[in-house]
Amino acid sequence: MVKTALLSLALLLAGVAGDAAAAPAGTASHADREAIAYYADWLGYRRGLQRLPGLQVAVRVGGEEALARSYGMADLERAIALDNHHLFRIASHSKTFTATAVMILAERGKLRLDDTAAQWLPWLRGRPLGGVTVAELLSHSAGVIRDADNADFWQLDLPFPDPAGLRRILSADDAATITANTHYKYSNAGFSLLGLIVEAAGGLPYNDFARREIVDRLGLRSTGPDLDRKRAPADYAVGYTGLMYADHRVPIEDVAANAMSPATGFYANASDLARFFSAHAFGEETLISDASKRRMQRPLWPDSADSRAYGLGMVVNQRGKRTLVGHSGGYPGHSSMSLLDPQRDVAVSVLINAIDGEAGECVQALFGLLDLAESATPAAEHGRDTVDLRRFTGRFARLSTVMDVALLGGRLYLISPTAPDPAKTAMALKVVDRNTLRLEGGSGGNPYGEPLVYEFAAGGDIESVRLGVRYVPIDKFKLPGKVVLKQ
Repeated sequence: MVKTALLSLALLLAGVAGDAAAAPAGTASHADREAIAYYADWLGYRRGLQRLPGLQVAVRVGGEEALARSYGMADLERAIALDNHHLFRIASHSKTFTATAVMILAERGKLRLDDTAAQWLPWLRGRPLGGVTVAELLSHSAGVIRDADNADFWQLDLPFPDPAGLRRILSADDAATITANTHYKYSNAGFSLLGLIVEAAGGLPYNDFARREIVDRLGLRSTGPDLDRKRAPADYAVGYTGLMYADHRVPIEDVAANAMSPATGFYANASDLARFFSAHAFGEETLISDASKRRMQRPLWPDSADSRAYGLGMVVNQRGKRTLVGHSGGYPGHSSMSLLDPQRDVAVSVLINAIDGEAGECVQALFGLLDLAESATPAAEHGRDTVDLRRFTGRFARLSTVMDVALLGGRLYLISPTAPDPAKTAMALKVVDRNTLRLEGGSGGNPYGEPLVYEFAAGGDIESVRLGVRYVPIDKFKLPGKVVLKQ
């Protein structure tokens, strides 16, 4: 009998992760492993809460895969479950691949970051984009049009531009919409232009160069620069529309990005993508030197008011004491996000096969949980004696809410799993006895100082938890046909 909905935490800590086993933990601490275990369970719950078709995640710590897991469906119509081998379109993650290709060429002396576009593409001489530099293109500060005057390829009303179409976009009079170096201005057209520069400097078509110099060097067997028609269609997770304009989802045909592959064409699974970003951790020089990484990861242009900036092909995000780098991606039917702590070599990638998936919230949540687990004070100071703290953990429901009791860093916390950043809701718990915890954290608006009283079955399974109101394990919570007052 399953004790609670969080039994998978214990399985993860033992090295089993549902659809796919967690690889050896490498340099992950016990606190890290507890945080990753809870994170894996929380992601599965969040996918269901947001009614997402499928979600795939991978986490690497210290160069080793600590988690690889998939939830939900790859194909709703055919009832095909999502697994860790399914491929997703990772869209603007392609920009980090392209930036890496540029840095590889720069390290070899094949190009310079202050080279102008026209130096490599003579047909741009005298045109508005002829004088923009490689560095300006990498940092989205060249003032380039985002996509095109007619960018309806984003909703499949026309194909993505072919080489001739891209050349028309880049050589047009309105290709530069603002003056360079005056504002951060995100541009898919600009990174597509970088792909042409990589071709000219590298002596190979962009897709071939990216495969040879990045994909193959890292051994990424589930990654490529654009839709690969040689693969079986079933290899790809089906992408779906969102729920912001309809009460149901429909599938979206997977299409090639064509000449815009350097900006948005790549596909991958979460394990490969996390491996790619882990290659940008300091001290790992399979692709580029640490000096090049520092250039890519230096924040240059503020992106918004929430402590984000853009470097060279990478988003730079400050979260507490951590500087995180990575990229997001949105393709018709797919949403994705990856973040790396390059100092500590912690990488996470989340891929969702729905256009409205909040992958960014999902990856940020991991670092909040890691920090919470690492900051926990020893459990012995909070009532741990001979009590196994795992006996209290689980996900519990009552009519109006759901709560988790989770073990992080050897300390028990009460957490709201419905929150997009669960660590921010964490309230510390103290062990009173084998059947009772006490809420020590939180604000006065919560039942601060009140007990959580457990009722256990003879075999040790949790029957209920009372925190004023009675909760039951979520797998035992059943809705009646109508909720009525009990006499």
